[in-house]
Amino acid sequence: MPRRPIDRSLSVTECDPFDAHHLVPIYNALFAKHAPPSCPPVRDDEFAVGMTQVTNADRPVSRLGLGSLRLIQAARDGRIFGFAHVAIETKTWEDPVTRRGLIRVFVYDPSDRAAGHALLAASETYFLERGVHDVCASPWFAPARFIHTGREGVSTFHAHVLALFGLNGYSVWRAEHIMEAPDITKAPEPSAPDAGLTVNVEHMLGRGALPGFLVRMERSGDEIGACECRAHGHYLRAPDAQARLLVEALDVTEAERGRGFGRYLLRRALWEGRQIGHRHADLRVRTDNLLAMMLYASEGFRIIGTGYMLTKSLLDETEDVGA
Repeated sequence: MPRRPIDRSLSVTECDPFDAHHLVPIYNALFAKHAPPSCPPVRDDEFAVGMTQVTNADRPVSRLGLGSLRLIQAARDGRIFGFAHVAIETKTWEDPVTRRGLIRVFVYDPSDRAAGHALLAASETYFLERGVHDVCASPWFAPARFIHTGREGVSTFHAHVLALFGLNGYSVWRAEHIMEAPDITKAPEPSAPDAGLTVNVEHMLGRGALPGFLVRMERSGDEIGACECRAHGHYLRAPDAQARLLVEALDVTEAERGRGFGRYLLRRALWEGRQIGHRHADLRVRTDNLLAMMLYASEGFRIIGTGYMLTKSLLDETEDVGA
């Protein structure tokens, strides 16, 4: 592993998420400015909430087993060059109970590599001092609300962050492309591929200006497919997020695949979104799910970036030090 450069002019300190209003402009300038439209700038009052509440409900992240939430910041001459939001996940459902360190948000100035190294070293030290050796960076299962899908946390939108983790021994656990349909305002109403199908749409009210919804497809009372969509406004207050649709899940039962039902569900979802005022849509797809990727591309979605969930064991480093 490459040796981290030492910069004596950097100071690294910690703060509580509720005392971190000064980091909002840093996040907006260094992260949101270069992120996809699904991660617009945030306001002061949603920053701390976004780190301490779960994404879908107004409940503390302790419901997910998360604790020891801290912000680590790197500064030089009084100017902050980046910060990391760390937490420790306690997996009580495992026997024996295990713990894992989470780097939920990682932001630093791409022109200041030393700040990035200092933040990462301090984050890993935070875990080691608490007896935690397994780390996950950009945990999709426990993202900050303002990075609600998690895929944008460590991604090609911030190549310097992706490279920093790679240089420091992190490996890819999951990878998904971020795909966008920039304009769904002309999405036509699709025709059902089978006259025997029943399609029901259930709207899901949220915190945003427009609702999400669930499109269900049934035959003779049995569900054979569904498409779940959420409004990005459910997670974000920015005006640009309110008319943006997130296609969260699209699935057809195995026995019914290959008959055009997935394509119909996607088209029906985009049309339903258009009907209630959504203008844009995006989704995430595994980089190895080529059939789904082909479907989405044929329906106007394009890849705009790739997100990663990364892991690392700190045991290797502690053993090296001991040797």
